[in-house]
This record gives sequence, C-alpha cells and structure tokens, in this order.
Amino acid sequence: MAKRGGKNGKAAGARRKVGKASSTAAGGGDVARPAGLKGLRKEEIAAYFGVHWRTVLLWVKAGCPASRDARKRWRFDLAEVLPWTEAQQKTFRPGRPAEKRDSQADEWRRRAEQAKAELAELDLAEKRGQLVDAVDVEAGRVKRIIAVKEALGRLVRGVPAEVRDQVDERVQEILREFSRGPSASAS
Repeated sequence: MAKRGGKNGKAAGARRKVGKASSTAAGGGDVARPAGLKGLRKEEIAAYFGVHWRTVLLWVKAGCPASRDARKRWRFDLAEVLPWTEAQQKTFRPGRPAEKRDSQADEWRRRAEQAKAELAELDLAEKRGQLVDAVDVEAGRVKRIIAVKEALGRLVRGVPAEVRDQVDERVQEILREFSRGPSASAS
C-alpha cells in the first residue's frame, strides 16, 4: 500500500498551490484575480492573502462569500472573495480592517511632524551656536532705547529756548511710545 501523507487520504504534495498572479496578467488592480480557482479551502484562501485560517472564518461571519461542501467544510471561490475583501478594505492582517483616512487626523499628524522638524532645527542651530538668548536680545533693546533717549536729550539742549519746551514735550512723548514697543505706537 502506498504511503499517504496529508489529510483526507490525499498523497503528500497533492494539495493545490494557490499563488498570486502578476497584476498585469490579471488586468491591473491591487490584488491579482486568477480565474478558475473555485472550491478553495479556508487554508488556501488564508495562504493566498497571508492571514491565519481563523481570520478567514471571521471573514465568513462578516459576510465573505463562501459555501459548504457535502462534508460541511467551507469552500471559497477566489473570484468572489477578492472583490469582497476589497470592498471591506481588508489589510490582510488578522482581523484588522484598513484604517479609514481622516483628513483632520492627517492634518494633525502633518502639523505634529512639522513641529518636530522645527524643534530639531532649533536644537541643531543651538548646537551650532546660531541662537541668541532672549535675555541678551532684551538687554540690547534696552541699551538702544537709552542711547536714543540720550541722543534726543542732547538734541533738545541745542534748540533755542523759545521752542525747547515744545520740542522736549514731543521728544518725551516719542520716547514713551518707543519704549512701549511697536504695537502701542501703531494704535
């Protein structure tokens, strides 16, 4: 008697090989559509999609087209299963449907990535010594204000006495606006 290898009394190696055909031969698309592959077992469908056979049973519960043979085993027609998986947006990972794209979530991800990139640029600029401390900037601003005030004060002293009070009052007003910053003088 010949040695039998697989389940159901089939000789070892007698199983059908189910592989993906090239998408050009199948007429394009994400998943190839080989013709004439009917009556496939759940293990063959699982191998084709690269998922566990239990995932295929979950697909059947979710409405994947399948039928039962005389022995009550699930049988699949690949030509029917392929459109169903595409319609369900299956990712071919066990039990996980594809994520639906959310434009608002995409925008937040983009903004988060942009913020990370800006922080990385600031870190690099700091390491290169290209950044100036805010305290130093403010100290320089105060020194410039004092220098302008002293220069205007010297200017007022050189004005004739008849107009000195008017000029001095206007200079003091300008200095007050200047020391408040650019937003105060604009209003």
